[in-house]
Amino acid sequence: TVHPCSYILRIIRWTTTVRTTTTRNRTMIGRCTTTTTAWLLLLLCVAVSADSTSHSSFFWEALGQPQDTTTGSTTGSATVRKFSASNDPAVLNVHVVPHTHDDVGWRKTVDQYYHGRNTSIDERGFVGRILSTTLAALLQNDARTFTYVESKFLHTWWTTTASVEQRAALRGLIHNDDDDPPQFSLVNGGWSMHDEAAPHYVGMIDQTSTGHDFLRRALNVTPIIGWQLDPFGHSATHADFCHRWGMDALYFGRIDYQDLELRRQEQRCEGLWRPDPNPYSGDQDHDDSSQNEDDEDDDTNNSSNNNNRGSFEFVQKAQDLLQSSPSLFERPTVIRYQAGQSLAPHYDANRSAEKEDLNRGGQTVATLIVYLNDVPNTAGGATRFGLLSSSSPPGSNHANDDDDDDDDRLTVQPQRGDALLFFPASADGEFDTRLEHEGCPAMEEKWIARIWRHTDRVNPPFGLSLKALRQFQ
Repeated sequence: TVHPCSYILRIIRWTTTVRTTTTRNRTMIGRCTTTTTAWLLLLLCVAVSADSTSHSSFFWEALGQPQDTTTGSTTGSATVRKFSASNDPAVLNVHVVPHTHDDVGWRKTVDQYYHGRNTSIDERGFVGRILSTTLAALLQNDARTFTYVESKFLHTWWTTTASVEQRAALRGLIHNDDDDPPQFSLVNGGWSMHDEAAPHYVGMIDQTSTGHDFLRRALNVTPIIGWQLDPFGHSATHADFCHRWGMDALYFGRIDYQDLELRRQEQRCEGLWRPDPNPYSGDQDHDDSSQNEDDEDDDTNNSSNNNNRGSFEFVQKAQDLLQSSPSLFERPTVIRYQAGQSLAPHYDANRSAEKEDLNRGGQTVATLIVYLNDVPNTAGGATRFGLLSSSSPPGSNHANDDDDDDDDRLTVQPQRGDALLFFPASADGEFDTRLEHEGCPAMEEKWIARIWRHTDRVNPPFGLSLKALRQFQ
């Protein structure tokens, strides 16, 4: 398993014995040919030296003294060594993954980054050199590997810089004749590494399709690894896209520090992400892409289908309860809380909904939660409204009552089949400050299903598809 590079420094500092390896059980410690490789090697050396001075001689030897060994080979002033992964629990196997991270425009234009121009703004950035120098280094020693991410710069190098011989050499590094993984791996493959919050999902699809189309035509390769090291947050939409694009794994480097700390403590930095697209999104996992959305014979439209029946009944009951069209609903969401997990105090409504939530129906005016399992009172897991009192009449506001008894706050204990309905905003969208709530820590597993009702129609992928909505007419 390859850990995202941004995690390496903190992880290594906790160990006393380190072995280095890559996914091919090999690593390169040597002269750096790109700024990305230099950053990785510096990170690794600093991290190891923080543990024990006994390792410093090893790294100086590897970096500066050309020599022949039985476990590696020497090229110029760099020694390349191979290490086998250890099963010893006292040994941390560190995977060093030299890779690109080149913003397709940031502080400088795309061309300025590629050609290394306009250093008055930023001295970094001569992306055009990365492929040429890395290609030469990989050809010198087959123990070296490199991972490339952004197709835009690869396209520029391929069409403006690379010679016929360099193109052929790159194809050879990608398509090995032996059973080893390629020396030159392509991951993500989009025109850029898109953000997952700000872009519209159509833009995410278009830019990824553009990059993949170039890679398929020029190099006959389609990336099977998702690589999102820089976006500030990650969405189920992108995870669902990775699945549909045929990717086997998704690596990312930014995560909420509390979430990351908990995962480290519980050794859950790896996991299986199930974005679980709702059947009413109009985009099923099974192959019905050749059918028209208006095809009423599609069995996904049948409410008696066992896979869809629960979701159908949930939406139907919400429609009856709220006396609202399902076109105003977000897709039903099922949420699982593992033992010990909680949800911090928050609001479901948004003070800036008129600007920020236009693409998902505007303001959230109703929240419907159905508890899917019993959680005993002694096991926590309640939904708690910190600004509402269980003994005060409706309309009371306890936002400033610091002396109130904390035990008097309104709480709802999960019982299977019970529903909780509350209104985070008024019917005309006015934010209600009293409706702050939280999911208290549960000592046992807790499952809930949730529907949000908005002021305006919620279009797919957040809302139900036209095909699904016809069932509720």
